[in-house]
Amino acid sequence: MSLKFLLEAVLLLSVLMFYMRGRIIAPALAGHFQSQNRFLKDRVQPRFEGSILILLFSVLVLNLLTFTWIKPVMAALLLFGALLCMIRVLRWRPWWSYGRADLLAMLLGYSWIVVGWVGIALSLITANFPITKALHAITIGALGTLTFTVMSRTRSHRVLRDTNAKPFVFILVLLITAAALLRLNPIWLGYSQSMVLAACCWSFAFIGLFAWLMRLNKIEKKVKRQRQLMQDK
Repeated sequence: MSLKFLLEAVLLLSVLMFYMRGRIIAPALAGHFQSQNRFLKDRVQPRFEGSILILLFSVLVLNLLTFTWIKPVMAALLLFGALLCMIRVLRWRPWWSYGRADLLAMLLGYSWIVVGWVGIALSLITANFPITKALHAITIGALGTLTFTVMSRTRSHRVLRDTNAKPFVFILVLLITAAALLRLNPIWLGYSQSMVLAACCWSFAFIGLFAWLMRLNKIEKKVKRQRQLMQDK
């Protein structure tokens, strides 16, 4: 697969994550703030969302063209989209979520999308930051963190009726962030050492998630057995 089509695929993935995860984060934050007697005025923010989607779809179309002026224009659009997305996140008032590890983890994953767009923009206008490195912000930082968080929150809510029942579980997303940082700049410890550490961080994070999901499955089965016994009586 050429870099052009790889970039197209990753950018499309980032658009999907931006839209779908934004629609999850906004109501989750609003519900949490409401429980604290706080009102989140800026929820979905359709104008920001629509503007960013237009910018990103423009980048997707431009990426398929071969004119010499394409890359600087794509970079400018990505940087503008990243700026709007960061403003959107700040309007969600993330500092009100200091007591909710699950929400902070989702916001961290969402912020990685912004980092990815900035990294791709830099790779388009300078040879010092290769695009293969920039793409890891989205494929590891954003996708990894958001996947981890959504899976954990969904199962915790289903089994324990609380998405943040065990806040310590979400500390594991910091390992995914460490893996992304190591892949973005593997020269800190040498290429091979950084790759091994990144792989270890990623693996430990998802092994921890797997163990937590298995624990939730056991709890769910136990609750079902107890309910069945009560019905039999």
